[in-house]
Amino acid sequence: MKKLPYLLIFGFLLGLQSCVQDEEDIFNKPAAERLSEALQAYQKMLTAPENGWVMEYYPKGDCSYGGYTVLLSFTEEDVTVASEISSRSAKSLYSLKEDMGPVLSFDTYNEIFHFFSDPAIPGLSGLGYEGDYEFIFMGQENNELILKGKKTGNTFRMHPLSKNQSWEQTLNDLKSIIRTITPPDYYGYGLTVENTEIFLTQTGRALTTEPNGRNFEIDYIEGKDTLTINAPFIYTTSGIKLYQPIQIGGKTLQYFDWSEIERTLVCSDNDVNARITFDPMPINKRFCYTKEEWYFHTGIMSSPFREKWKEAGELVQSGQGLRIYQAYLSYNAELEAQILNVVLTDGYNLYECLLLIYCRPVKWTDDQLEIEFTGKVDDNGNAFYNSGGEAILQMLNGKYTVTCDNPSKPAVIMFKSTDKQDVWFQLSLEKVYNL
Repeated sequence: MKKLPYLLIFGFLLGLQSCVQDEEDIFNKPAAERLSEALQAYQKMLTAPENGWVMEYYPKGDCSYGGYTVLLSFTEEDVTVASEISSRSAKSLYSLKEDMGPVLSFDTYNEIFHFFSDPAIPGLSGLGYEGDYEFIFMGQENNELILKGKKTGNTFRMHPLSKNQSWEQTLNDLKSIIRTITPPDYYGYGLTVENTEIFLTQTGRALTTEPNGRNFEIDYIEGKDTLTINAPFIYTTSGIKLYQPIQIGGKTLQYFDWSEIERTLVCSDNDVNARITFDPMPINKRFCYTKEEWYFHTGIMSSPFREKWKEAGELVQSGQGLRIYQAYLSYNAELEAQILNVVLTDGYNLYECLLLIYCRPVKWTDDQLEIEFTGKVDDNGNAFYNSGGEAILQMLNGKYTVTCDNPSKPAVIMFKSTDKQDVWFQLSLEKVYNL
């Protein structure tokens, strides 16, 4: 494992001694007294580093958002917090409690720290990013303090920030590395381990402050088995660190550092030859993670599909006095899904009907994807679904082979169903009105 260049003095922490007599002294003390002493020791530890701490913060129990760097500086009463998600710091109170063992609690509101645990994030159904604000002390490992999220159960690691590294420089370095190693538009990541190509996709839920999630889905073949690993990661000032080590082909991987010479991420774990590169996205991935709006045109689709759109239009017209004005697909990074936006009009006003659709590349292919309507819609979407839209969504479900007019910059994509021979349609970047 790559060693972090930080030093901690943990001698005063829960001083574990090899002497039997010392062990007897410890266990002869009442549990409440031992816990109180532990809290005092952690208090001293938190306030000891002159330049504060670096916390690797993973919101949500499944780590699907990936990790974020949080800088913390403690006094005996308050804590100052900064992070890559904000351009400023914030101060608030904290406390150490006796609850399920020694607990660190950020129990007064901090606009930076509680960004991850605040349930009032717009569009997230009252759950927010489902992050922790209370942490159980689990002890130390090498140069790190280990905590466990009381709500998520996630592991949080903290290490002191080097004295010669300012907070401002640390956050600037993080933002710089994020810009440097984020693939250009329509490029993704590729992974090789010991010269073997591994199928790697950047996935995961994205914060509202950024376009992409911080999670890798890794598929590889081992013997006769096809295996999948979900690997959340955090950006470091030198590259990427996975939430926990992963095993591929008998090799253990966790740290990747950016090589300016090679223009790639090189694994820095001992005795591992692995690289993460920038690779052009094939058309199926490109569409599934598109940032553009792709428009339907009833004049360029198979007759059965066109009839479903016509029937839906007639039902909307007769039932609500509206007609279909537009229909297009666009990607929502937070939901990791496409939004089918059907726009209705009464001639003066426009009404958006949103329907949630998952478009997934078929693994190990460059030109196949699967479309699945999830049933999750807004009120207008629900009304359209019940007014003829259901038949459209049912016909849209399924696997497709996709082709495009220009692989480097597609403007038109053709979809042909692999299991319904009478279903095909075209999407284009050109806006289409009066569908």
